[in-house]
Amino acid sequence: LRLLRGIASTFFSLLILLQVATAKEKLHKGAVARQSPRGATPVRRSPSSRMPAASPLCFTNLTARASVQQFQSPTKSLDDNFIHVCFYDTRKHPDVPAMLRAAALFNTSSVKLCALLSHPPREETAGLRIVPLRVTGAADCLYAGLSRLSHGPGPQYLMKPLLGWVMPPEVQRVILLDTDTVVLRPISELWDEFGRFDGAMIGVVAEQSNLYQEKSDWRLIGKNGGVQLLDLQAMRTSEEYAHALDHFASGNAGEYIGFLGDQTLYTVMEGVYPHLFYRIGCEWNR
Repeated sequence: LRLLRGIASTFFSLLILLQVATAKEKLHKGAVARQSPRGATPVRRSPSSRMPAASPLCFTNLTARASVQQFQSPTKSLDDNFIHVCFYDTRKHPDVPAMLRAAALFNTSSVKLCALLSHPPREETAGLRIVPLRVTGAADCLYAGLSRLSHGPGPQYLMKPLLGWVMPPEVQRVILLDTDTVVLRPISELWDEFGRFDGAMIGVVAEQSNLYQEKSDWRLIGKNGGVQLLDLQAMRTSEEYAHALDHFASGNAGEYIGFLGDQTLYTVMEGVYPHLFYRIGCEWNR
């Protein structure tokens, strides 16, 4: 009987010690988690449950080379020395008069205006070139791939990274504005930012909320797509840019774009291809 009591006492003592050790371990882990600053040990989040399986690439090395070569000219640059400004509107009934009112604040003889529209009006608009938002071939393949990685309004904005294939080839650079944007400073000052690109192709303002920082464990700086500087000719003639878009559109990057469209795409693309992006000052998109 004494032997059984001793065994039972030893057993309960060991059980209590085990529970205490386990509790200490949990407390230690909790303390470490609380003391570790955000971003100190960034952990890549697993892809969203919405993430579909990867799709075939739109470009091979050969087709990408052929795509960019059609825009490469051995002659002198075709830049026409105009400032090209385009409004972007995917609504069924675009507010063209509002675009013209906004443009009246900066429109001068050196500015050429256009409207990129999913639903172009039948009638022509004086002083405003209408460009339908349409792509074909490999660019259409890219758009389909990006769209399937998005939802809600997201696909509406995903034509913006493809505007090199949308805009007429004689337009080599463009300032892209959402229709709710009013330019208060001389538009030429924004155009001059192209001179600081140093190999970049897309200029955007950093998102002023910390949405993307929090979602990425403070690895990424969010982008806002309301004001964009696009070097269209560089985008058209870069095999790297074609392959970069293909990497994300195919799903091979493992990134789900979601409902913010181009903003999320630019944010995650810059994390892989930072040299393709130029950061415009926040004073240009408030």
